[in-house]
Amino acid sequence: MLMPLVHGSSNESEPNTACLSQLLNRLINTSIYDKRLRPKFGNDAVDVGITMHVLSISDVSEVNMDFTLDFTLSQVWTDPRLAFEILDTGSKKSETLYLGSDYINNIWKPDTFFANEKKSFFHSANKMRVDNHIHIRHIMLYHFEKGWKATQSFRDLNELSAEGTISQSQVERWFKKFKSGDTNLEDEEGRSRPSDFDDAALLETWKITIQNSMVFLDPDGQVKSNQRLTVTASCPMNLQLFPLDTQTYGNNDLATAISFGKFTLPQYRVVGYITTISEHTLDQRLIFAVILKRNIGFYLINIIIPAMLIVTISWVSFWLNIGSAPARVTLGVTTMLTMTMLMTIMNNSMPKVSYIKSMDIFLLFCLVMIFASLVEYAFASYLDKNPTWKVARKYRISPEKIDKFSRIMFPLVFITFQIGYWSVMIVLSSQNGNQDYRPFRVSTKDLQFSL
Repeated sequence: MLMPLVHGSSNESEPNTACLSQLLNRLINTSIYDKRLRPKFGNDAVDVGITMHVLSISDVSEVNMDFTLDFTLSQVWTDPRLAFEILDTGSKKSETLYLGSDYINNIWKPDTFFANEKKSFFHSANKMRVDNHIHIRHIMLYHFEKGWKATQSFRDLNELSAEGTISQSQVERWFKKFKSGDTNLEDEEGRSRPSDFDDAALLETWKITIQNSMVFLDPDGQVKSNQRLTVTASCPMNLQLFPLDTQTYGNNDLATAISFGKFTLPQYRVVGYITTISEHTLDQRLIFAVILKRNIGFYLINIIIPAMLIVTISWVSFWLNIGSAPARVTLGVTTMLTMTMLMTIMNNSMPKVSYIKSMDIFLLFCLVMIFASLVEYAFASYLDKNPTWKVARKYRISPEKIDKFSRIMFPLVFITFQIGYWSVMIVLSSQNGNQDYRPFRVSTKDLQFSL
């Protein structure tokens, strides 16, 4: 059903609704208008302007290498066949028609698609018609049979459009009646539920789906379509610098006037975006990419600092007596297993890639340090049991000297590694993030491409 509205000044007379309906019918008359053919078919290409307002970026998955984008997409093009300023409508020629979403199916529209899309959907609003309290009582019984609580049913009923309102106490009273085994829905006047509400399937047919979109039609034939979409798109990631990496998440079909709503990501911060036009394919392609820089806070608290503490705990063995074999072996094995478990948890949350990530180097070095502390005790214990070993006698090596040397050398090696590791990581991360992108929240001029 088309419900055209006319936007004009208050001092102008409103056009006749019947006249506008006749106008819309004439514009999309199939004997005159063929939506299968693009505007100006056989002549110049159609210029399509695209504007995109990003509402949120969510579900950034390293395992699946994809991300989900929620945005409003506006497309503008001119179709001279829809111009109505030369028609006698009884209204001003400068008026814009605001049309429902059904109208877009009757006219030609650009074939816009996302090249790296995994799945996507247009937003719609579901609303259920509830004509009277008889229907409400049937819905309450349906909720009761599904095992819902009275509070759940009350919240769901509040979302329905009914002629009257119902209180929570009324819902609880009906639920008590149902629990007693009385499922009679007749009211005090003896009215029961209608026959068309005899099962859940018919209940679903009462739902009305309203597509979250709008179409604007100007007198010169310019069409503007606004639609809200959610798109899950693939994005190959390079995790070699993880967790100091910067990722580029792109849609290989959209590059426009970009604006962003207020939103935050738990593990990333948006630093900018890239818009380019690619003409290397058969069709002209617009590319929109968002630059996200990973926040290291989560991995610092849950992986990096615990790994450092586990390595530090393994050094306690150097201060224990050489004869305390159970304590030193237990400490070494426990820290070894804990570090292995930490590495397993880390790898389970990441994709199985063939190259080495920077976090793998960090955790592997921590594991080697713990293993070295076990080897140190094994060597010291061997010297303690074989004091006449000629090598030990030649270099005057004793278990006590080995422990004293390890107390200094192990922390020194670990600190040196940390300084070198993080220095290299910071430099490589800054080079990786040095891309030519537009800063976040900066508006750009509309871009156009041709179809």
